Amino acid sequence: MKQETEFIGSPSDSVREIATKDGAALLDIRQGLCLSMTSVGVSIWRRLKAHQTLAQISDELAAEFQGGTRQQICRDVSEFVSELRRKGLLSTTEEMRQTEPYGALIALLQRREQRARTALTETITSSLKFLVWKAFFGLLAYDCLRFGRKFSRIHTFVQQWPTTQRSVPTGIADQASRAMDYACVWYPKRVLCLQRSAVLTCLLRTCGVPAQMVIGAQKFPFVAHAWTEVDGKPINETVDVYATYFVWERC
Repeated sequence: MKQETEFIGSPSDSVREIATKDGAALLDIRQGLCLSMTSVGVSIWRRLKAHQTLAQISDELAAEFQGGTRQQICRDVSEFVSELRRKGLLSTTEEMRQTEPYGALIALLQRREQRARTALTETITSSLKFLVWKAFFGLLAYDCLRFGRKFSRIHTFVQQWPTTQRSVPTGIADQASRAMDYACVWYPKRVLCLQRSAVLTCLLRTCGVPAQMVIGAQKFPFVAHAWTEVDGKPINETVDVYATYFVWERC
């Protein structure tokens, strides 16, 4: 009985949730873990958010679902919570944060960008050829820094990348998107949507455009996707992307 009344953990702050008509899709930014959840699982998940104990969750579910015994529901909830804990989705101790190394790296890249802006004119900066080279080396840096191996790294990097305070050349968002297309064609390996969107978002911010990287998912089939937005509109995806994907996260 003591186990039922103890606090069993709450959903981690790094988990993003997309509610659907038959459940939910979860994204753990820290682990880069994507998974789907049934409507019953969502019901338990939200009670965990409210810091309910195992006994409270079991009592409420037993009242809601008359088909099973309270003991069986308690066992099922306990197993479900154990699975969440095994996957690292429940926070019980202070989470490790990995922002400091990226803060130093971003500061270094910013200083380099400032020197480049001093040496180059506005016309050169906004030219398609120059943007293609910047996009290409951005893709290369993504792989050299091994961002593809851990989602939290690229999420933190993009989230902390500032928008340069400068006048924005007309049509620069479309031009940067075209430059990324050319860079992806010439890049020696296949560029996935996360890499493409992360680099394009940072590229636009260096041009003074407050772009955002968006992470979304569809439930059936369960697929995750990433794209870049400017002023709430996708620039490297069609507008009807919202009809296919629910939005998990913007950074």
